[in-house]
Amino acid sequence: NNTNGLSVSETEITFDSAQDWTASGIKSLSLNIYGDPDNTGQLYLKINGTRIDYDGLSDAMQRTAWIPWNIDLSGVAGSLQNVTSLAIGVEGAGATGVIYLDEIRLYPLTPETITPVIPNDSDPNLVTYYAFEGNANDSQGNYNGTPTGDPVYTSGVAGQALVLDNVDDLIVNTFDAEVTWPAYSVSLWVKTDLFNQDLYSSLFNNNSSGADFQIEVNGNDIYGYRGGGNGQLGPVTSDWVHLTVTCDGTQTHLYYNGLFVRTVNEAQTQFGQIAIGANRGMTNLFGGILDEVRVYNRALSNAEAAGLAGITDEIPLSF
Repeated sequence: NNTNGLSVSETEITFDSAQDWTASGIKSLSLNIYGDPDNTGQLYLKINGTRIDYDGLSDAMQRTAWIPWNIDLSGVAGSLQNVTSLAIGVEGAGATGVIYLDEIRLYPLTPETITPVIPNDSDPNLVTYYAFEGNANDSQGNYNGTPTGDPVYTSGVAGQALVLDNVDDLIVNTFDAEVTWPAYSVSLWVKTDLFNQDLYSSLFNNNSSGADFQIEVNGNDIYGYRGGGNGQLGPVTSDWVHLTVTCDGTQTHLYYNGLFVRTVNEAQTQFGQIAIGANRGMTNLFGGILDEVRVYNRALSNAEAAGLAGITDEIPLSF
């Protein structure tokens, strides 16, 4: 509806019996939100009519990922011993879009956040860094890439970026001998307007004889990880997207635009090469733009994955 020039969309639940949200040590109300790039407006909720505006990630409403919204109930005005209604809505001048809600729960825990951190480029565990400033050189001096096809360069996230044509362009450094690291991380920016790319079209692979993986487009416009096990990172869009894959030697963790998505229960820590733009079989090539490709021989933290993705807001932790 429209109130005082503001568009408002709100849903409300009224409890048949009043609830005591101070019982059993309850400290927080939590729900998960999933947005859309075209969303506008202010997200809010009301407890017994008392409004609390969302004040977490500044772009949460536009993110196509599940994000927790944790409300510390100690800061909510009014009595929580007699809760009869909960409303959730979006308000704004001309506000439009769609937002999904899930997992509305109460917890006996206080909300916690992560402060993003950008790893220093002098990090001794930064094995390879491709900035793609007009070439495929490794800024660390370890694994300079050799271009195949005719890749070109364009404006990127920082300086220039690599353009791959989905036909015969790729960058590769084949190691003299396979190396096994106790852990690893791969971090990169990607952008493409080429949708419906073939299954297995890959941004990155580490082709080794027995423990390899690739970061790919899975045929349904979803960025994914494929090794001994598989996992989705998030949707392909025409905007810049940041992807991070970390492995602690036991499990592999996937991040989309700086936020943790899921864990794959495997560890593929052998590297036979660093290949950018092709799958493990070197037959399914990616079309799009890549920038700021970093490979570490350690697992990045949640805070570091967020920092490399450009997040500066505090990030809520799921309970």
